[in-house]
Amino acid sequence: MIRAAVFDYGDTLVHHRIPFAAILPGAVRAAYLVFAEAGFESTFEEFRSVNDSVFAGFAEAEAREDRDIPDTTKYNELARRLFPAKPVAWRRMIANSANREFHDFGAKYRLVGRGARSSLEELKSMGLKMAVLSNHSDQGALERGLKQFELDSYFFRVFSSSELGVRKPDPRAFAKCIASLRVRADKTVFVGDSLKNDIAGAKACGMTAVFVDHETNQDVPSGAPTPDFSVTTLSGIPGIIRRLNSARG
Repeated sequence: MIRAAVFDYGDTLVHHRIPFAAILPGAVRAAYLVFAEAGFESTFEEFRSVNDSVFAGFAEAEAREDRDIPDTTKYNELARRLFPAKPVAWRRMIANSANREFHDFGAKYRLVGRGARSSLEELKSMGLKMAVLSNHSDQGALERGLKQFELDSYFFRVFSSSELGVRKPDPRAFAKCIASLRVRADKTVFVGDSLKNDIAGAKACGMTAVFVDHETNQDVPSGAPTPDFSVTTLSGIPGIIRRLNSARG
């Protein structure tokens, strides 16, 4: 019997209304305003240059180490460069505020995924334990996003790669998640939109993998990991779980 369901976050539970590339400049400016109000007197362009340098350096480290470094760490370094003479505790406070403004700006341009709410409600009525496992650079922003859309109450645990120290598709990320739910991998369904990160990782860990193809429900490309099931919206998830439970008796 399936006892638990684990969901990806971005492009699975929620979606951007416009491409993130179009949102990014406004989010960076929101962070800049925090630093400007704290006493940073240079222009936005000068701030953007330092900001880009800091985040590019961390991106190189993330690629080299194959992990997501928390954005709080990045903003602390940015605050150190902008305000080298200020006390560490003061810089940390400003950095946390800038980080929150950046993420909260982007959250304004998200929508709940089609069928997400009704599906979660039905799964809850079936008694499944549920969790979120996302490659996300800020645990707090992930939790606030779920709360913003009133989805937080459905989930027993919420995991970001930045908190876990390992990112999908590494099977360790999936293993840590299901260990917290105290269920076996073969009694857990993972739902996500990425064949590489979600489907491959879940299957490597022994979970049933459901691919969410929002666009066309197209065939899986040759050589890509094959999901156990595919759906176009999350409304199909309860039916899959019922079929699995019926087949397993």
